[in-house]
Amino acid sequence: MAQTSSDARAGETGEADAHGVPVVDVSSFATQESLPVKPEDLSEDQRATVQAWGDALTRTGFAVVVEHGIADDDLRAAFDASKRFFLELPSEEKLKYNYGPYGTPQGGYTPQGIEGVGRSLDAADAPADLVESYVFNAAARANPDNHEPVLFKNAVGYSTKATWLMHVLHCISAFALDLPGNFFDEFHTNPDSVMRCACYPPLDKSKVEGGSIRYSAHTDYQGFTILALEASLDGGPTGPTGLQVNRDGEWKDVVLPTSGNPLVTNIGDLWQVWTAGRWKSTLHRVMNPPADSEAAKRYRFSLPYFTGPNAEANIVPIDGSGEAVNAGEYLRQKLDITNV
Repeated sequence: MAQTSSDARAGETGEADAHGVPVVDVSSFATQESLPVKPEDLSEDQRATVQAWGDALTRTGFAVVVEHGIADDDLRAAFDASKRFFLELPSEEKLKYNYGPYGTPQGGYTPQGIEGVGRSLDAADAPADLVESYVFNAAARANPDNHEPVLFKNAVGYSTKATWLMHVLHCISAFALDLPGNFFDEFHTNPDSVMRCACYPPLDKSKVEGGSIRYSAHTDYQGFTILALEASLDGGPTGPTGLQVNRDGEWKDVVLPTSGNPLVTNIGDLWQVWTAGRWKSTLHRVMNPPADSEAAKRYRFSLPYFTGPNAEANIVPIDGSGEAVNAGEYLRQKLDITNV
């Protein structure tokens, strides 16, 4: 029997499970000029996508999203601008765009040694993470003169494409939860989303062991994290990306497919609240490569786009159980405790 598009998606998902994270093709939604609202408006391909997406988030809280419509050129421009900022600008120039500790309301640059994401899980003694970053939050996007212009243009340019993907994923998620396709729109009229450019330095063997933790185990705080890795632009890596997901107490390497322009996507804590635990906000971390590997000698760049509802939104479980969580207050609490 000929394989249908639904079968193809199921096959892709099963194959990807060997690497810990299912693959979901979202082209049936991402290519539409407008998104469906009623279940009866869904095509066969869209129903298959909804099923695959719901299964992935129920089982792992993660999915590798492919065929999402974001062009390689948009991603490459953002990566090139990120590399220019972190590698070519002197420290004193980069520090002009530092407006305080990590998570400051103005966004901007955070040098290495400030952020310890493991502290967000009550690990008060978690070390600083081996990363420097630049954040474009709503305030930063509204004040371009306060930020490095080349990085602003390209990172914020990419984030507008990621925002459309956020709406696509909201629609798919709503149908997967037996809700109208536009259910989550009212919570995202002024979304508290953040574009982050991250740079991990090469491994210093005199200070850090190969195979140790590069970015501590944590869950993400708000909505979706849509993660772009530079390796995906070159046809995909031949080995682990450094990202690991905790499934049933075991750490699994995330390996990207070699086609479809893959974006690693996971849900944050607020989705776990919304779904009353049906979808899990899953622990994940970034590991250092083996000390003598070629990867250990290179910088690692990533572009995570963190989606979030309106800061004033109160998130209540859709089944009516549990108490409301204020989105803005929850984010502020998490960010405050991650500074070393």
